[in-house]
Amino acid sequence: MSDGGSTSMDETSKRPREEEEDAFFSKSKKTTRSPPTKYKKSDEKLDKIMYIIQEMKEELTEMRKDHKEYREDIKMLRLENEKLRSEQEKVKKENEEIKKEILRLRNSMDHLESDKRERNIVLTGLQIDTQIPKDIASEVSDFIKTNLSVDIKINSARKIGQKIIWVELENLEDKARVMTDKSKLKGRKDLPVYINNDLTANERNIQREIRIKAQELKKDGKSVKIGLHKITSDDGDGKEDDQAMDMQKRLVHNNKVNSDIWKFGTWNVRSLTGKEEELVEELEKVGIDILGITETKRKGVGEIVLTGGHLLIYSGVDKERRASEGVACYIRKENIQYLRNWIAVSERILKMELDIDKKVETTIIVAYGPNEDKKAKVKDAFWEQLSQTTEESNGRLIILGDLNGRVGRKDEETGDTIGLY
Repeated sequence: MSDGGSTSMDETSKRPREEEEDAFFSKSKKTTRSPPTKYKKSDEKLDKIMYIIQEMKEELTEMRKDHKEYREDIKMLRLENEKLRSEQEKVKKENEEIKKEILRLRNSMDHLESDKRERNIVLTGLQIDTQIPKDIASEVSDFIKTNLSVDIKINSARKIGQKIIWVELENLEDKARVMTDKSKLKGRKDLPVYINNDLTANERNIQREIRIKAQELKKDGKSVKIGLHKITSDDGDGKEDDQAMDMQKRLVHNNKVNSDIWKFGTWNVRSLTGKEEELVEELEKVGIDILGITETKRKGVGEIVLTGGHLLIYSGVDKERRASEGVACYIRKENIQYLRNWIAVSERILKMELDIDKKVETTIIVAYGPNEDKKAKVKDAFWEQLSQTTEESNGRLIILGDLNGRVGRKDEETGDTIGLY
């Protein structure tokens, strides 16, 4: 019994304790509470910031897209600009080529016209009343024979103005004699007749400019001489006037055919040593582009840059030998760019290759032939070497120099090429 009573009491005492514990733990459970107002405001600000950042990201993405499209547009514009610039350059070059072609044609026509007039002369101041060409020719022939002591043959003659007679002579030799002896008419007040070359329009313009300049120099008290495309003056002490020299160079330059028609020449200088300055001065006056120089007596082989930037190429005997023979070639500074190659064949033969024309190569040979009194072996060797050099040359061939020809009878077959000798 006692055991049974104690058990029920224990159970009775446990039950209220369990209820108290349940009540305690039920009171200690965490309850959900609303955040304070200050935290709500912070969250709203954060949301706004996040929203702004998102908008900025979207705007940045859009800007990057626009920037990429802009760069592509710029690239396309640059390509189009380069294309347009390339086309403009092409058109510009074509225009320059057309201008050069027109200028070359004009100059070629002027050159051909000048060639056609080379045997003609014009007499100014000679009174001839008849209009019949045959009678005019007869009177002109008589006038020249009487006053110049020169017999000439006239192909045709006509009046081209009041006291102006145009005359076509039969050959250049007659004209040379007339132009040499016309000085006999100078100063004759009783016979104010002047004999001049038959000039083209371009040549007349040059002479007009020369006469105007000559009048200015005369007003300054200077002595002036006028020639064909040439004016010389001195200050009274024998020195050439700088103004006249500058004008001469300018006239020559302006009258040059812009690399389309070149001036070639040859000069036997009988030793070039110490004459380089004189050579340059004379060649600048007349505007020579390429000059073949013979009997230079300069030893060795090489190049020299002359005063003014012009080039001298030379070929001579070995330095151990006595100075003799020798050939050289003067190339105007503007034309050095066309020089491709040169070969010193011997002390008597010099060969240059130039790219003057894009279509055809140009070979220039400067040759100095042996004198007649040289041994046959020397002469034969020279001619054989010259023949071989010409045969090995390409394109257009130009031979300059002194071949030591002798005065003789005119060769009818080659008269147009080598003249009287």
